[in-house]
Amino acid sequence: MKTGTKLSDQITQIGHDLVDDLERQSPLYRAMLEGRSSIEGYSEFLLQHHKYIRHAVSILGRYAEAMTKSSVAEYRKVIGASATRHCDEERGHDEGMLRDLAALWHCSRDEALARADATETAPAVTLFLAIMESTLEKFPCATVSFPTVIEVLGMRFCRASRDAFLANRPFPEIDQATQFLFDHMEDGDHVAGGALRIDCLKGDHDRAAALTCARLTAVVYRDLWRYLDQKLAGRVEAAPALVGAGA
Repeated sequence: MKTGTKLSDQITQIGHDLVDDLERQSPLYRAMLEGRSSIEGYSEFLLQHHKYIRHAVSILGRYAEAMTKSSVAEYRKVIGASATRHCDEERGHDEGMLRDLAALWHCSRDEALARADATETAPAVTLFLAIMESTLEKFPCATVSFPTVIEVLGMRFCRASRDAFLANRPFPEIDQATQFLFDHMEDGDHVAGGALRIDCLKGDHDRAAALTCARLTAVVYRDLWRYLDQKLAGRVEAAPALVGAGA
């Protein structure tokens, strides 16, 4: 990345690098992108994503609140309002995932939640939530990097995956189980909003924290897909350090 490039461009590029890496290396990601995943693979994807997305509104709400109370005027007036709007737009996505899982498993929403809660959480999810806690405590303005990186993936993945699933129908339940993908088909708007907030950041420490948060998000999220691939293959094992995707 050449000197002088906007911080938002650097952070969105980390998201694009992450997607490129997943397309090259993750069998499950490619299978979902092509609409040919097994029901087991799609269920595992939804299960582990629900485990962190159910916390997303709380994370974004705390971020928005911190920005509205900031001593920096631009953080209060610009970032605070944008972050609050983004938080409101994310409400209910975890419920959509539960409805998807309930359709896949032929059970009620509450039964799907109980089954999801009983399923072991991927280490990447637990560690990611710990990273976000530290970010909110020390550099809340840097929280913007988490959704920006992940929503680059949503922008490139969700519409294509949903369309392919509905065209190919690899299992009959897919017709009622794409709410999560539908909810994130327009993530390009959120990426643009994130870029606006990123380029409002002031000072070396806040900007450096945002870039570090973006890199950590990419690395940990990539390891979530590695975990999913290994679980579906019948083995979960330590893997070499990630090369690329903002590592």
